[in-house]
Amino acid sequence: MINPSVSVIIPTCNRIDLLRRAVLSVLSQEGVNIEVIIIDDSNVSLFDVISEEYRHYDNVYVYRNEKHGSAISRNLGVKYASGELVTFLDDDDFYLPGRLEGMANEFYNRNAIFVSSGRLLQRNNLSIFQLLEQQHFGYVNLNSVIYLNDIDIGIMMKKASFLKVGGFDEELLGFEDWDFILRCLLLGRGYKIHRFDYVVDDSDSNDRVSNKQEKYRVHLANKHRESFGENWHATMIALSDINLSGSNILEVLGCSIKLKTLILLKAYFRRLRSSFR
Repeated sequence: MINPSVSVIIPTCNRIDLLRRAVLSVLSQEGVNIEVIIIDDSNVSLFDVISEEYRHYDNVYVYRNEKHGSAISRNLGVKYASGELVTFLDDDDFYLPGRLEGMANEFYNRNAIFVSSGRLLQRNNLSIFQLLEQQHFGYVNLNSVIYLNDIDIGIMMKKASFLKVGGFDEELLGFEDWDFILRCLLLGRGYKIHRFDYVVDDSDSNDRVSNKQEKYRVHLANKHRESFGENWHATMIALSDINLSGSNILEVLGCSIKLKTLILLKAYFRRLRSSFR
């Protein structure tokens, strides 16, 4: 398909300087017809400021989210999107050249509900770059992400498919992207391109954020308990306990035997390795 239409939704919250970098990384893309949709989710409205900054661009649109929340902002962005394809970008992250064209080409060449790609972590104002470990490439199904999601928020899919899945769950306070991926994969497989072109700002990574994530894991497990079964639910809860409390190896081994899974041992040793970095 020649020059497909792609709407890029960027929620932003009190980070105009970083937003500039994100938007520039989108506008610098080639090979696709781009529409940028910025959703101002700031505590105090920055709608006028952002609108003024991009008033000379005929493909940048700014909207205000009065309800607040990343899931609500992304859903609102899709509502206003005119592109056949939609994708997402956080305001502190950015694309590398060729991302959108490469993803659009792969999307139309793969029988998949969405496409994604590999991502890089950056810290300290671009002074440190790191490949994210254990990324799964190729076709993605439920088993690929059932216990650990490595599909970034920048998935690309048809707007019609996004609406069919039901959008992001606005009741979830975290892991709404993982929840959305799970619901997508109930309808069909995805595809992750072996290419690293989405850069994640990892500067805020700390124990406080990790603790919140484990609480969100429990919420996600409770939501999908009926769909994925009691053993999956118990494993997700155990994973949360391991990551929050730092369970010892005997406890992890005992729980692994009880649940008949190696997932817990893998999580334990992954946490152990990270503690020595």
